[in-house]
Amino acid sequence: MLPAVTLTFILGLSLGSYLPYFPLTVALTLLFAVVLLSVQEFRGRLASSHAVLVLACLLGGCLYWTAYAWVVHHPPLDDRSNLPATRLEGIITQSVRHMPGRLTAHVHVTTSDNALLRVPFELRLTWRDPDQHLLDGMAIRTRAHVRPPTGTVNPRGFDYAAYLEGQGIDAVASVSGSGAVEILGHVPPANRLISSWLERWRADIRQAGESLGQPARGLFLSLTIGEQGYLPADVREWFMTTGTVHILSISGSHLGLIALLVYGAIKGLCLRLPPPLLLSLSRYIVPSRLAAILTMGPVLGYTLLAGAETATVRSCVMIGIALVTVWFGYPRYVLQALAVSAWLALLADPH
Repeated sequence: MLPAVTLTFILGLSLGSYLPYFPLTVALTLLFAVVLLSVQEFRGRLASSHAVLVLACLLGGCLYWTAYAWVVHHPPLDDRSNLPATRLEGIITQSVRHMPGRLTAHVHVTTSDNALLRVPFELRLTWRDPDQHLLDGMAIRTRAHVRPPTGTVNPRGFDYAAYLEGQGIDAVASVSGSGAVEILGHVPPANRLISSWLERWRADIRQAGESLGQPARGLFLSLTIGEQGYLPADVREWFMTTGTVHILSISGSHLGLIALLVYGAIKGLCLRLPPPLLLSLSRYIVPSRLAAILTMGPVLGYTLLAGAETATVRSCVMIGIALVTVWFGYPRYVLQALAVSAWLALLADPH
């Protein structure tokens, strides 16, 4: 039942996204769903509780999208704006992405000297030829031309503006050269202890990758910290041609492999303990439970190290649910795990 209500909730989200454009069509669709469920309930093909649950998920998805869209920040400028260079101050709120000759930061802008820009807003800042490293939690100042994200005009092409909107980005800007960004300080470590630790770990991995030649360096950084900017274009084309480009995106196969190896190694070591020691351990916790709880650490750590993208988080949730079923001794149902991860991802960001 859980996968069915999840699909119904997703359908409700889809209807909610079209509500501002086709209100009458969406209303008629919802009315048709009510009539259809009522008929199925009257004929005894659907239990009353199931009919109410399905209808609640459908209407709930529609209302949740509407409420979520209502509280989302509006872009600070429209497509017709032509603003001069503006002084901006803000805090980097996500892991900085590095590529050859440039880096990209997600900045929460809090101060601007242009009255046309409504602060606060979220800015995607690209710094070409940087002379210093930026880290998550740094307070920075820069002067740049702020512009709205623009999408593609090709039919069914990649819509860059919609992609950035889904990432919570209101505007984009770029600067070049040394000194283009001034570091004002850093958020106290007590507030961002985990992110600071992860940033230092990523920096160490990038430094270790400098000793590798291409394409080994690009593959190493893609599969460890999820940065594909260093991967040569011809190598990426090889992966696309062979249909294996998904290997470069850290998701289920990578986390699943880590979980399988860690779980198998821990459980195997426990079973190879001397019988008296294994018996003493089993009085408190069985090897399978111990392996399940210890496996979650490396899986969660790899998820955070790779940037916690949507696909990675979804896979982490599914593996976590599988490990919970091992702990309680329940059968493992893949569709239920996928449904729960879909619910969590959609509630966090229905876009």
